[in-house]
Amino acid sequence: MTSTTKAWIAAAVAVVFSAILITWQVKAGRSEPVNLNSEDMAMIAADQPPQFRSRLASDEAARKDFADNLRSLLAVAEEARAKGVGLPEPQSMRFPYWMQPDTRR
Repeated sequence: MTSTTKAWIAAAVAVVFSAILITWQVKAGRSEPVNLNSEDMAMIAADQPPQFRSRLASDEAARKDFADNLRSLLAVAEEARAKGVGLPEPQSMRFPYWMQPDTRR
């Protein structure tokens, strides 16, 4: 094989690899809705104060409200994650104090 052929093969492999990587990043960026089963709800309820747990155990409406509130909280968290809320902002270049631009104008 000539060096030109090898270069074309390497370029094709690089393009395929980058396409796969981009597809993977796009899929990883999308998140799926959270599905909680009864075991998950029991674990979340176990972290609540004892009075609230006894209320959940005895009151059907309290369990429904708890599930609805948890669903709303997870939906807000998912929307915030999708919009990038809470992600650290990129840091600009930091200069030593003697190189800081003069902002006293």
